[in-house]
Amino acid sequence: MGQLDLRTREAALKGGTHGPGIVPRNAAQSHLYRHLTGEELPLMPLGGRLPDAEIAIIKNWIDSGADWDAGLVLGPGTLSTGSPAKKFTDEQRQYWALQKVVKPAVPVVKDKDWNQNPNS
Repeated sequence: MGQLDLRTREAALKGGTHGPGIVPRNAAQSHLYRHLTGEELPLMPLGGRLPDAEIAIIKNWIDSGADWDAGLVLGPGTLSTGSPAKKFTDEQRQYWALQKVVKPAVPVVKDKDWNQNPNS
């Protein structure tokens, strides 16, 4: 409704119809923070409230300058933390836990008594 776009740092600093969404080094003047705390309506996120610890993290982030990874654009499917997807090296991709699970073939047995227990 207020044309606030938080997908890029530039858009968040520019803000929407009510002014900047984020004012670096001043959480008290940042519309984002004020909506999270209920100082401005509607309360964000819609339909609920973040835990105080998470609001404090956002406040500290804004008060410390609201650093944002260069070129990072948030959108559908991005991590909720805003962190870029992890990149693996070719060597890391070879780790056994990252390999596709493959069902092995059933071995061919030539001896008809292969499954007999000699102790039975």
